[in-house]
Amino acid sequence: MHLEWWSVLPFAGMLACIAVLPLIPATAHWWEKHSSQLIVAVGLGVPVAAWMWVALGWTSVFAAVVEYVQFICLLLALFVVSGGIFLKGDIRATPRNNTIFLAIGGVIASFVGTTGAAMLLIRPLLATNKERHYRVHTVLYTIFIVANCGGLLTPLGDPPLFLGFLRGVPFTWTFNLLREYLFVNVMLLVSYYALDSYYYSQEPAKGRARRRHRDRAPGPQGLAQLRLLRRHHRRRRLRPLRRRSRHRGGARRPERLDPRTRVHHARLRGRLLLPGQPGRSVSRTTSSPGGPSPRSASCSSASSSP
Repeated sequence: MHLEWWSVLPFAGMLACIAVLPLIPATAHWWEKHSSQLIVAVGLGVPVAAWMWVALGWTSVFAAVVEYVQFICLLLALFVVSGGIFLKGDIRATPRNNTIFLAIGGVIASFVGTTGAAMLLIRPLLATNKERHYRVHTVLYTIFIVANCGGLLTPLGDPPLFLGFLRGVPFTWTFNLLREYLFVNVMLLVSYYALDSYYYSQEPAKGRARRRHRDRAPGPQGLAQLRLLRRHHRRRRLRPLRRRSRHRGGARRPERLDPRTRVHHARLRGRLLLPGQPGRSVSRTTSSPGGPSPRSASCSSASSSP
């Protein structure tokens, strides 16, 4: 279906609202509310959906909704995973360090997504430049490199590429854009380094001297969930395997484990004393109602006498 040029006006209006309304004093506070953003999105989206329903039928609209849900699921996964990891540290906010920050973000954006890379690097980048007087350009170039141009190599990077992958574009097709990817990102990094070097030379000398004594190597924080999963797995491995079975009365009782299994779990728990090792004895005696049974098994160790 051929669409007229004016069919893109609702999309252009949405982008204009996102870019302009936060800057206008009369609408800045109103735009901060999620209800206001929803009103603008519904007001621009519903007429387009109704028009496409009449022109192409409900199947096209339903297919677009399914693609949108898949797209939101991808963004949600990247947001949740990368939002739980925080790079702590405090290094000098020099033009070289900031440029390295942006270059790393531009590389990983193609593999963890522009959303994931931006969520991962924006907080340490802001913490590093918190004492810089001129830092607005750093945030802008982070949006250009990390949140946009860095995700050009794979469909996981940019949402439009992911939508193309959902429509049948091969996953490796974007590897052909390697030259364009390098050209755009190198130009942005070079221009950022030149601009940040100029602003860094205009910084007050006191701020640069104060930052010189606060260098701490960056490191990950927020990986505690991995340690918790490992500890939980270890506890499950050491837990006795007590299976329950039903007998005639319908009640449940634990089955007796064979001696090898009991010895194995005792060794894992560190409760089995080897021969010649001082400590208490571990014994197992089977008794009957009439008295002790002649069949008893015990495993004891000689304890040292004073």
